[in-house]
Amino acid sequence: MTDTAPGSETGTDPFELAQSELKANTVPTPDDVLLDVGPLAALWYARETAYYAMRLMSATLSLTGTDDPDDGSEPVQALAALSVACGQLDGACSLLGLLPADYANSGTP
Repeated sequence: MTDTAPGSETGTDPFELAQSELKANTVPTPDDVLLDVGPLAALWYARETAYYAMRLMSATLSLTGTDDPDDGSEPVQALAALSVACGQLDGACSLLGLLPADYANSGTP
């Protein structure tokens, strides 16, 4: 792991970049989208959003046009963390009956 924040070597703040992309595309906030739904719907939405982010990040990493990134690189670590988060969301969904009981351990997204 490096001592500098990702993007600092290019002068780009990743948080500000993400915020500006969301704002430019008028992506609603969770409060705007989920205000009138219950916790099960919010959990399912979080799961679907996390899997979408994982697919997008995985595709982006595969299309970099360079050699495979090192396993210890920040993008690969972030993808691994996102994968764990998706698994945890599957577990929560499985516990609450949104997915079959054995789904969380099946390896199926």
